[in-house]
Amino acid sequence: MWNDTAPFTKILRINRCGSSDVTLGFQGKKLLKRKWSILLFIVTFLALIDAVYLVYHHHKINILSIEQPSFCKINEVIDCDIVTKSGYGEFFGVASASIGVFAYFFLSFLFAFCLFGKSVDARKYLVFSYPVMILMALFSLYELAVSILVINAICIMCSLLYVAIILMLIFCKKAIASTLKNIFREFGAFFFPLITFRGKPWDTILFVVNFLLSIIVATIFDFYTQEHFSAMSAQNNMVDKQKNEHSNRQILLNTFEKMKNHDINLENAPFKGSEDAPLIFVEFSDFQCPYCSEKAQSMLELVKEYEGIVKLYFIHYPLDHHCNTKVQKKFHEFACMASMYSICAAEQKKFWEYHDHLFKNQRSINSNFLKSSVKLFKFNKTRFNYCLKEIAPARILEDIDESNRLKLPGTPTIFLNGRNISDTFQSPNQIRRLIDAMIEDAQ
Repeated sequence: MWNDTAPFTKILRINRCGSSDVTLGFQGKKLLKRKWSILLFIVTFLALIDAVYLVYHHHKINILSIEQPSFCKINEVIDCDIVTKSGYGEFFGVASASIGVFAYFFLSFLFAFCLFGKSVDARKYLVFSYPVMILMALFSLYELAVSILVINAICIMCSLLYVAIILMLIFCKKAIASTLKNIFREFGAFFFPLITFRGKPWDTILFVVNFLLSIIVATIFDFYTQEHFSAMSAQNNMVDKQKNEHSNRQILLNTFEKMKNHDINLENAPFKGSEDAPLIFVEFSDFQCPYCSEKAQSMLELVKEYEGIVKLYFIHYPLDHHCNTKVQKKFHEFACMASMYSICAAEQKKFWEYHDHLFKNQRSINSNFLKSSVKLFKFNKTRFNYCLKEIAPARILEDIDESNRLKLPGTPTIFLNGRNISDTFQSPNQIRRLIDAMIEDAQ
């Protein structure tokens, strides 16, 4: 049975001078500072747009598996892509950003109703929203902690949401113009009758409709973006397949032949694949480079896929000022050390196992990690220490000199039979098409 009595119909406030003023509780916009309410709505709506973009970005990165970095990939610390791919971008199987779309749409609708609705008791809606925003702020704090402490990267667009929720809390409190104690007291007086159906019917209808509408909007947008990128992925796969089937082999070969041919010193470089394989890949890499890790995995898959046809050499090019004079400032701090340890692993016939170990644990690489690996791989310690002192330093400088002679633009850089194919043939599928064309041409 509906109870239409409004709680807190009167609040008596005594100021420090002893005078009192009486205000009617929940009497709408008259008790609100309107400029703060407008700012609150604007920031909430902008946060909604940000959350919508993050849903779009989440599904684009995870469904399309795009290798090219997005605009918010600035460096190894400020990197939206790594955060999105980490697995922490989802909460109980749902994209965290979709939860954000629901929450910010709900609040945007509520604040718009407060600003533009006629005869609306706006104060009680803002009072209701304040504890909700506190919960959102706590969730944002949790995500920020995971981002910094676990993923070791920060998403700019996520950070904008963290800033937005702080501003929303400030503007909401300014609009209500009351103490936290009074806000929570009024929240209880409004919320509990609302959920027990003893408040005003109109309030219950508004909140139920807004809640359902927010769920529908967030769900539809999440589903639409998933379907959109799934369809795009399927289309791309079909296009790639058609290109494989109908591509002009001669065009690919002509493009490859026009590239400048370089003589590369491979005397001491470790390799994987058949000794007499006709297609020789050379990978210039850095063990602390995130994209090198991805490229290394795809290149090893090609060696396995084209067994007997493809051979892969590895040349060190650490972007670390400790051994690379081209690097003028601190960047990949332990890349030189990691390369020297891998050279000594190669001396004991364990280069590729150690190579995989370093890339798999890339974010853990430091001095202690590398030193502990000697025991983990059961290296001969005497031989290993001799190598670190007498062999590895000269060997790493040879690789760096060779890389600089070839004027590498960065890492990873891939050569095939002496030609730099990194810019023209970037994705694994593009390299596969080139390999297939060369195999067909040889036949």
